[in-house]
Amino acid sequence: MSKAADWKQAAWSEIQSIKPYYIQRHGWEIKTEEDDDSIRLHVKMAHQEKGPVKVFLLTYTSGFPEIRPREDFVNPDNYSQSGIEYWIEDNQQAFKTTHNEGPIICLQGTWGFHHVLHKDRDPLQAKINLLLKEVQLCFNRI
Repeated sequence: MSKAADWKQAAWSEIQSIKPYYIQRHGWEIKTEEDDDSIRLHVKMAHQEKGPVKVFLLTYTSGFPEIRPREDFVNPDNYSQSGIEYWIEDNQQAFKTTHNEGPIICLQGTWGFHHVLHKDRDPLQAKINLLLKEVQLCFNRI
């Protein structure tokens, strides 16, 4: 199997490991897109009490799982539009929108956590279900 197939197979395996229980419990809507260079996982989530919607994007590329997916947030009405205006604002605690490496997230399983903020943490220990639950929890706290 080629390296391209290896990382894509690993990415699809991680995406498919998202537990249906969490999808149902949190009301997430999952959408994926694939091209030659990436697999994009969009997770549409709503604030538990206040109702606004955010779409969390993970972009898997060559090198996964050793290189964690890049994190972003996109416009809930147009997934091709991204930028810090769509990010969760939590006073730079988990969601570091002003970091010099660009907006990143300090939650295990993201590119920003493993490749910028905590390079000593093993990216192979990251768990997608834990990451998505933590993003939802941080969103619900604002």
